[in-house]
Amino acid sequence: MRAQPQNKTLLAAGLVVLAMSSIGFSDNLVYFISDDIGVWQMHAIRNVISCVLLALIGVYLKWDFVPKKKIWVLLRSLFITSGAMLYFAVIAYMPIAQAGAALFAAPIFVLIFSVLLFKERIGLWRIGAIFLGFIGVLLVLKPSASDFSILSVLPLIGAAFYALGLIVTRVKCSDEAAGVLAFWFLATMAIYGMIGASYFFWISPPAEADITFATRGWIWPSAYATGIITLMAAIAMGVMTAQAKAYQMADASYLAVYEYSFLISVGFFGWVMWGQAMDWLSIIGMGAIIVSGALIAIRSKDA
Repeated sequence: MRAQPQNKTLLAAGLVVLAMSSIGFSDNLVYFISDDIGVWQMHAIRNVISCVLLALIGVYLKWDFVPKKKIWVLLRSLFITSGAMLYFAVIAYMPIAQAGAALFAAPIFVLIFSVLLFKERIGLWRIGAIFLGFIGVLLVLKPSASDFSILSVLPLIGAAFYALGLIVTRVKCSDEAAGVLAFWFLATMAIYGMIGASYFFWISPPAEADITFATRGWIWPSAYATGIITLMAAIAMGVMTAQAKAYQMADASYLAVYEYSFLISVGFFGWVMWGQAMDWLSIIGMGAIIVSGALIAIRSKDA
């Protein structure tokens, strides 16, 4: 009888690793369509499909998608969506593992914002984890005065937005159903995509030579691009289902460590599918970010 909780914990960890590995694979699919469709329209299509699928599941299971705290759920969705959009906007211009590593600096920002906004007291372990994490980010992104670009810092800004979304989730949305949070996040992503694609199509269309993955407006998508986006939407739904099940089975602070399997997955598939090899400094930096996040999760639980 004692083995059952342990088996559930191991199963939950396995589900998180499977979910994060699937995201690493799915995010690499973006390169297949980055020359054919814009990031905004991609998200509009993908998340409309995901919303429809989730709504059908909700109707079958009789879920209520009306949030209890509408303003806070909206704010959470805006924060997390902004972080995700910044991440996706840059992965066509830099190795995906680099962008992902910067995004996974979010726990560092969560801790910093918790200190600044809520006067949370932290000890030497978590202070050290912050410095270790930022050293890891510097090793991965390698910013320098000679080749500095806004693209180098966009994933970090995305991580800060994502951290704000996590804080709002913890402080104001802890009593919301997982289905509610997932649905309104997906809906916000779809609206973001529609607004961005409309802006670059009607308001400020770029010259033909200046059209990029981040600045392309509405186009008529090919069957190939639609198929890839539909596959990404299906993977996203499977990931959300696996994550929801995992976090019902084990402690969140324990499972948070396993989410860093995303960095291994996204780097592996980037290497296998696109030849995006990471140098040793970047690998060491990713390791530092993982250790930093693990320390923050463990010490936060102890506190």
